[in-house]
Amino acid sequence: MHYMSKFYSTENLIQSIKDYIEFYNNKRF
Repeated sequence: MHYMSKFYSTENLIQSIKDYIEFYNNKRF
């Protein structure tokens, strides 16, 4: 269970980073 929760937060972190990169790219161009 702890492993799944860790995996889930990692997925959330990756998704947040992707969203931030897309936002930054849209802002720049």
